[in-house]
Amino acid sequence: MHKRAGYLLILFSVISFNSLSSEKILKDYLSDYYQLGTGKLSIFFIDIYDISLFSQTKGYLKDKPFAIVINYLRDLKSYQIVDRSIDEIKRMSSASRDELENYRSILTSLFPDIYSGDQLIGIRTENNDGVFFYNKKSIGEINDEKLVDSFFDIWLSEKTSHPELRKKLLMSYE
Repeated sequence: MHKRAGYLLILFSVISFNSLSSEKILKDYLSDYYQLGTGKLSIFFIDIYDISLFSQTKGYLKDKPFAIVINYLRDLKSYQIVDRSIDEIKRMSSASRDELENYRSILTSLFPDIYSGDQLIGIRTENNDGVFFYNKKSIGEINDEKLVDSFFDIWLSEKTSHPELRKKLLMSYE
């Protein structure tokens, strides 16, 4: 009986540690923060991911640090994430062909293949950089302010392909 209780204590400790590490990442970059909204991206009745928006302020301000946390519900290859991101950036911005190719190169080097249950955290910092974590481990950063803005605009711009998801993310803002 004591052995079983010991295993349960270890299991709960591991679960608590893992859930606290996402919180620690957010605290490290946002200090005090607020969850603004959450939603699910589904395409043709297929759930792709759950996403949440966190901010230092009680409302979304593009020029203040914020984070998106994406919990994936299906497997996606790196190239699928990059292709979709580039398509969205191209659709919403005035980026040149050379800029888009540069963005593709940066995003390809950043994003791994994703599996159901994986988590991606993207943070827009005070310095306008993008910092990214995959399953609570740093995977890199983007120091191009235009790309950082364009990337997060995929979810937060008024021009997003998914206005209902945007509305859910900005619930406490609009």
